[in-house]
Amino acid sequence: MEEIFVETAKDEAAGMILQYVTFCTEDPHLSDRELNKVYSLLVVKIDGTYDEHESLFVYDISRTRERALEIARVMCENTVTPCTVGEILDDIL
Repeated sequence: MEEIFVETAKDEAAGMILQYVTFCTEDPHLSDRELNKVYSLLVVKIDGTYDEHESLFVYDISRTRERALEIARVMCENTVTPCTVGEILDDIL
């Protein structure tokens, strides 16, 4: 597994830190070198006191690096929390 992108957003008004980590793995069941790469996203929300956190891992958000990074950047720019990732992905995919 290769970690290819980490972005952090701070929402001081809400007292939280959000981290977006994009990973690349290979699907061993696909022989096509272009399509066998699977990009996934981990979204972590940490409250300002570091006492509580929430996370969500989404497998296979894209099969291309560029699109996966674009999705992660959109999430970060809009301070998307783990509980709303599904809604945002529905809108942009």
